[in-house]
Amino acid sequence: PFKGLLLGLFFIAVGMSAKLHLVVEQPLAVLGLVGGLIAIKGVILYGIGRVSGLSGESARSLAFAMPQGGEFAFVLFGVAAT
Repeated sequence: PFKGLLLGLFFIAVGMSAKLHLVVEQPLAVLGLVGGLIAIKGVILYGIGRVSGLSGESARSLAFAMPQGGEFAFVLFGVAAT
């Protein structure tokens, strides 16, 4: 029961700390930063796939499927900001 409670508190805290007004005020900057982050992560994942022995097609599939951000990124962003 504590796992679900803590997970809920985590998402509430992340949601309350999000600055949604930036999406409205600067939508192109937000979209550009998100796209840039996903592109950089895709390139890194492609490189990791190739170094680990995947074929070009498999490495591209990995790079396309995996670069989205995860919940843990919000924790890292909070720690990096402090």
